[in-house]
Amino acid sequence: MKNNVKNWTTKEVKQSLDKFNNILIKNTFLLQYLKKEFSASSAYCLSMLPEEVDIYEILVNGNIIIDLEFNKHTNETVVINVTDVDEYLKTLTNESGRVFFTLAKEIGKQKNI
Repeated sequence: MKNNVKNWTTKEVKQSLDKFNNILIKNTFLLQYLKKEFSASSAYCLSMLPEEVDIYEILVNGNIIIDLEFNKHTNETVVINVTDVDEYLKTLTNESGRVFFTLAKEIGKQKNI
């Protein structure tokens, strides 16, 4: 039987992160919030769901995952959950997700904001 698990390369992970991160970097209100509240020197957007209130999953400083809502009309930020990356890694159910996140964690340790 063929193994259907995606084998992520560092380049592919970086490209995926960069796509979401372009949205995050343009959001100066959210970046300032992350710097102030979490002493963020790096932040990578792992996922983003654009809605009336945007929902973000952000890797901060390579060691925590922050799930938050950002109201683009009022610039208000509400933190839903903060998880240590090691705990987050335990919640990933497939090998592809674990490989992606492990690579993302290494990339996410780099200063970028």
